[in-house]
Amino acid sequence: MAIQRELGKVLKKGEFFTHALDFGCGWGRLTPQLVTHCSHLWAADLFTDWTGRAAAVGKSVTPVTLSSYELPFDDGAFDLVVDIMTLQSVNEKDWRTCANELSRVTATGGTIISLMKHEMVEAGDHEIVNHLGIEASVTDIDTIDKKRELYCLIRGTRL
Repeated sequence: MAIQRELGKVLKKGEFFTHALDFGCGWGRLTPQLVTHCSHLWAADLFTDWTGRAAAVGKSVTPVTLSSYELPFDDGAFDLVVDIMTLQSVNEKDWRTCANELSRVTATGGTIISLMKHEMVEAGDHEIVNHLGIEASVTDIDTIDKKRELYCLIRGTRL
């Protein structure tokens, strides 16, 4: 529930997007919340079982099973891209490719929301906000897990 609550703080009431991507949708725990903010949501993950479960939320959700970090979407296809704790899980070798892809598929002026461990934002070789090419606000939160580790919730506008 903590992630949904924090996401609710950065998705403003009444805010609406036409095309949204939930990158790393998992089994769809955030899908019901996201569909209330968009006309159509693409639920993308590596596992068909997960994307299918997320798509079961409603007709406005399209499941996309990924085979790589190269996303099968046109440049600027989405006005909202959401990455909740997925980019932080990508291995060191591939995280830049993945971040480039998230930036590429976000429309200029579109919104990127990302939740990741604090050290991913702080560490010199993980300048994620700059790498995503966004103007962003970063909020530190410690309510995501029981250990009260510090996470950063990023909301940015694609430049």
